[in-house]
Amino acid sequence: MNASSRTRQRRRAPLWLLGLIRRFYAGAVARDLNFTMDMTDRGMDALEDRVAALEEIVAAGDAEAARLRERLREQLRASVAGYDHMEPDFRRRRCEWMGDHVIAASRAAAARHRGGS
Repeated sequence: MNASSRTRQRRRAPLWLLGLIRRFYAGAVARDLNFTMDMTDRGMDALEDRVAALEEIVAAGDAEAARLRERLREQLRASVAGYDHMEPDFRRRRCEWMGDHVIAASRAAAARHRGGS
């Protein structure tokens, strides 16, 4: 910093511009927070569905439980079938699917909201 820059008075932004910036920043924070809450809600809904499927298996009789296990096995394998390019670790492929599934559901809901339906 040189001597002339210290003696020169700093130029200030007009108050209307500062107010506009503040409102824009607050809006961006609110949008980010809403997006995060929406993603968390959708992730928890998906997790609740998985737990309910397991509870259904546990509560069923032997023959019914075997049929439900087979149905769940097929659903899980089908969900990660498109992620064969990843490591052969089922957990990682399933987590990747879950993230993609939640994001897709969130985008679909946002599109419905924007469309007014």
